[in-house]
Amino acid sequence: MQIERALQNCSDEWPETRHFLCIFHLSKNLYTHLRPKFLGDGGSKRWKAVHDLFWKIVKNTDVSYQARFADEWEGLVGLVESTATNTDKLQEGLAWLRSLGLLASRFAYCYTWGSCTWGIHSTQRIEGMQNVAKTNVGLNARCKLLELHTKLQDYNRDKRRAIAVVCFARGAHRRAQPALRGLEAR
Repeated sequence: MQIERALQNCSDEWPETRHFLCIFHLSKNLYTHLRPKFLGDGGSKRWKAVHDLFWKIVKNTDVSYQARFADEWEGLVGLVESTATNTDKLQEGLAWLRSLGLLASRFAYCYTWGSCTWGIHSTQRIEGMQNVAKTNVGLNARCKLLELHTKLQDYNRDKRRAIAVVCFARGAHRRAQPALRGLEAR
């Protein structure tokens, strides 16, 4: 619930801001909710058809597609319903899919491409960067800005030195020497 409050505070402060949903995480949720409905003989092929249709619908950037979106989404729901090989909790999965379709203006490209997102439709890149920061640089959620700056400088310096050593070891010491001189001054 903290996220909802924070988003509300942001929308109060910046009323023109829109909160979009990460298409990558939605696809993972699609997999979690619906992939188990496609088991056994032919299940993989049927799941691929559902998965492909999902991506075809959500990645259509034509604004005129908004007029057809609900029908196309219901076609996706119908495909899941008619081709699922495992009907255990199928109605729950279909209800989830229908409710997701109601949020289309927050993730489907035919709606979101009308807003300036700088081409960002997924949180994958920042999550990858956060993982690198935690794993390689040793940062955590309580890291202070100055500590972040210092650790990133140290990481960058160490990586440059490692690259310079590799260059030197490969006989490219003439190219590595200017880089090493620049590092020694720091």
